[in-house]
Amino acid sequence: PTSHPPASLAGRIGFCVAAMQMDPFTSALRDPDCIEKLVQNPDVRKHMADPGFQSQIEKLRKLANDPKLDGADMTEVSAVAQQIAMAGHKDPRVMQALMVLQGQGLVVEESDLK
Repeated sequence: PTSHPPASLAGRIGFCVAAMQMDPFTSALRDPDCIEKLVQNPDVRKHMADPGFQSQIEKLRKLANDPKLDGADMTEVSAVAQQIAMAGHKDPRVMQALMVLQGQGLVVEESDLK
């Protein structure tokens, strides 16, 4: 994609959809089977027992699936991607979950959680 969105509404929507597809974290959280995939992974499953972790993942899913993003400009789409990335930066368990959703592994040790 170009660095400037197209002028037409259809073009802008396509541009933003392409941008979200490029952001692996947003794309992963938009997957309807996201929670099921997390529960199936033994490393993440243990975190799913924590209501705070579940709440955080659900908050990120709502952010990624906000219908307003479908017609948003690149700045808004990028802001959501940054919020999701920052959540992973702040909580290694969230980063582990995001990596699992992309088919990657990430080991989180107890010392990482302090």
